[in-house]
Amino acid sequence: DAVFEHAATGGGGQRSHAAAAFELNLPLLSMLTLDVSGRYDRYALDQGSDNHKFTYKAGLEFRPVDSFLIRGNYTTSFKAPDLSAIFLGPTDYYTTITDYYQCALAHAGTCGSAYQYGIKGTTLANTALQPTTAQSWTVGTVWSPTDKLSFSVDYLHIAIRDEVVQQDLDTLIRKDAQCLLGQLDADSALCQAITNTGSGQVQRALGTGPITGVTTYYANLANEVTGSLIGSARYRFP
Repeated sequence: DAVFEHAATGGGGQRSHAAAAFELNLPLLSMLTLDVSGRYDRYALDQGSDNHKFTYKAGLEFRPVDSFLIRGNYTTSFKAPDLSAIFLGPTDYYTTITDYYQCALAHAGTCGSAYQYGIKGTTLANTALQPTTAQSWTVGTVWSPTDKLSFSVDYLHIAIRDEVVQQDLDTLIRKDAQCLLGQLDADSALCQAITNTGSGQVQRALGTGPITGVTTYYANLANEVTGSLIGSARYRFP
């Protein structure tokens, strides 16, 4: 009997990891303390790109009186790509898409169910992925009016770059329509990667017919910036 919507996942590979680190906590003055640390990591693949990075943290604590502390630090960090994102074998799935190109050709006002149908997609790993990196800094205070009671307020700022995510399928199909309609340069590297007959990420019957399949990759696509204000009050009792 035929098997409907059959898909399989495989894959495998090896990655080695080496790291070295140091940390220094140094009282500069009776009221001022410096904390510095650093770490070097290297991830090596048998095939594909190697990931290596030196990250560090530098912080200061200033305590003008025993009950009051001002603190701040600056930190860099990185995260190597997940093993699944670099070693996952071709993975098939089935999904429903909206064909924006065929919808535009028909001059339809809205791309309703007439332009929505099921297709087979394939997700591929990417051994050229780069690590996700981040820079963060904090500044804050701690006040302890008594041994049992303390208050703290800290501001945290984080900027993350090159997060590894799977390509968004709807965005890919919208870009495909824009390339085919001439809204984007058909000779650009982006359009060539999406629409090339036989090797493009969006495969169509007879080149411009209905979509017959799509291919998506893991890629360094996302950036994120967050700011947080954190406050706490603590009371300790027996």
